[in-house]
This record gives sequence, structure tokens and C-alpha cells, in this order.
Amino acid sequence: MGKGKGRKARAEASGALNGEQAQPPLIPLSDAELRQAGKTLADLIRQLRDLKANHKASREAQREARDALAAEIEAVASTIRTQGR
Repeated sequence: MGKGKGRKARAEASGALNGEQAQPPLIPLSDAELRQAGKTLADLIRQLRDLKANHKASREAQREARDALAAEIEAVASTIRTQGR
């Protein structure tokens, strides 16, 4: 048994989909359906781009808060060290 057959057997045994199950039969779209699918795709891409922008802004805000907290921790630790107790 070659490596390819072993992997395939393991994939099928683990419940992985074969090619027929993974791809439904193609049904031609009407012109209107195709236009709507294009609009839907554009909307989803826009949503993803907006989501990424929001996440980036959130990460930047978290980084600023983290840096401020680290600076405050260092200031308090420095005060304690200078007291020598």
C-alpha cells in the first residue's frame, strides 16, 4: 500500500469528505442570480475589510493601555527600589 492510499484511507475513516461530498453539483445561475451573487460577494468583502479595520484600532488601543500600565508598574517598582526596604 502506497503512502497516498494510506492517507486517503485514514481521511475517509476519520470522516473527511471525499470530492463528491465536498462539492455539490453545479447548477447554472441566471443573470439576475449571478449579479446578486456578485453584490453579495462585494458586501462580504466590505464587511471583512471593516472588521479588520475595527480589530486593528482595538489592538492599537489595547497596546496603548498595556504600555501605560507597564510604565506605571515600572514607576512604582522604581519607587520601591529607591526606598531600599
